[in-house]
Amino acid sequence: MNKYLKNTITSMTVGLLALTAMPMPASAVTIPKKADSWDGTADTSWYDSESDSFSIDTAEALAGLAELVNAGDPMTGKSFYLERDLLLNAIGNYENWDTEPPANNWKSIGTDKNAPFDGIFYGQGNTICGMYQKTTQMNDHNFRIFCGGVFGTISENAEISGIDCRYAYVHLENEQIVPENTMYFEISIPYAGGICGMSQGGSITDCHFDGTVISLAASGGGMSNSAYAGGICGRNNADSSITNCSNRGTIFASYVAEEFDFIRVFCYAGGICGYAEDASVNGCCNSGEVSAKAYYNGLAGGISGGMWHCVNIENAYNTGNISASTLSEDTTSITDGPAYFAMSGGIAGDCLAKNEEQQGSIRNCYNSGSLYSNGPIENFSSGGILGGTDVQYMDYTAKIVNCYYLDTTSDRCFGMGEADDFAQTDAEMREELFAGLLWEAFYYQPNHYPILTWEADKTPDTGDVNGDGLFSLSDVVMMQKFILGSEYLTVPQAGDAYLDLKLDGFDLAVMKRLLILAE
Repeated sequence: MNKYLKNTITSMTVGLLALTAMPMPASAVTIPKKADSWDGTADTSWYDSESDSFSIDTAEALAGLAELVNAGDPMTGKSFYLERDLLLNAIGNYENWDTEPPANNWKSIGTDKNAPFDGIFYGQGNTICGMYQKTTQMNDHNFRIFCGGVFGTISENAEISGIDCRYAYVHLENEQIVPENTMYFEISIPYAGGICGMSQGGSITDCHFDGTVISLAASGGGMSNSAYAGGICGRNNADSSITNCSNRGTIFASYVAEEFDFIRVFCYAGGICGYAEDASVNGCCNSGEVSAKAYYNGLAGGISGGMWHCVNIENAYNTGNISASTLSEDTTSITDGPAYFAMSGGIAGDCLAKNEEQQGSIRNCYNSGSLYSNGPIENFSSGGILGGTDVQYMDYTAKIVNCYYLDTTSDRCFGMGEADDFAQTDAEMREELFAGLLWEAFYYQPNHYPILTWEADKTPDTGDVNGDGLFSLSDVVMMQKFILGSEYLTVPQAGDAYLDLKLDGFDLAVMKRLLILAE
């Protein structure tokens, strides 16, 4: 061993030993606020209709807000402040909730499209943990839309901000009932989102989701039936906006075809929103898996499954795996007009506008997630940024401006377009030059893909280098591998546990001590 290396190791060892005896920097430890478990009841005793500002500090009070809104009070002009973390269910068995549901089934705030939440809700960065919601509605003679998430439906005056929703499970499904001797009948459409099922002109800002969202549509003759699933919002329309939001969860939209299938059916899945119409999405990112599996039309995108009329997506990125598939064996060619298809895109699965005035845009975005589109016939496409469009309106598909994608995911921005030169290698996307191409909305991380500026400004939980929301042994292992040069950190800014603006063995030592203290 050479003298320099030996001295370096000796100095570091002495430093690490001394570190175990020194007081910890006060700001290095994040102590989570205790979350009381929900007892399943709704408390409305706190509500005074004459007041316009309220604090929500229990899960029972939040359930009470849902009860009041669902009874017909939209809360227009009223503000609500979430004062602490809430636990809606114990999460010990979270991985099995699809077959073994927990004790409490959440009912969204504003479940009915005609009775939405219209107030202002400030999450203040607090966490809603353990939300479980499984709702099934029947197709019958009454057309209805049913929505799920923390909020079901929000309207034009609504503002939702600062909610961190973790260990959540949202499952909306309709079931087919065909009235006797009836060929055409009305249907129920599920809109499922982690934060909100449907936004009708409202705004969602600084909200984050990690969990599972499932939207399943059954057969419905006579009308178009669809399934919408989004990490933040199932459907975002009527001048709605989603800003500075993220999803790490699994998003799935599907359609189960049965014998009464006379119509085209769409399944939309998006990391941020399932479907957007006359809306905007700005400063958002997705790292979760997104998939749409339909009998006819499956559309999946890292940010939005579908875009319709004047939708603008800007300053966004996707690193999650995106897949779309169709089971139909209809042989109508996509070039002959309306057909059955599957489209997946790094940012959006599908975009449709019928004239230049309706044309949307995708700007300053990148994708590094894998893309998959498939079906029994050749009507499928994948694009590094945009999956495809209806061939009748090819001239008015979204404008793609200053967008890039990892070269192993695709060879073109637009799945139905020509190959282009906007692909980047893995090494190129980790360079400072690449972050600069995306302008000031993005932040350069050495040896990592760029993140959004608000992510860099957001103080992460110390030590949570794998970004799963918890500090555990897996974070220490990842940090050790990073120091040895064999692995990258998912959230490198969380690794500076020693608070010296460096990532080295001193941070690892602090993380080990924090782990011991936590036990």
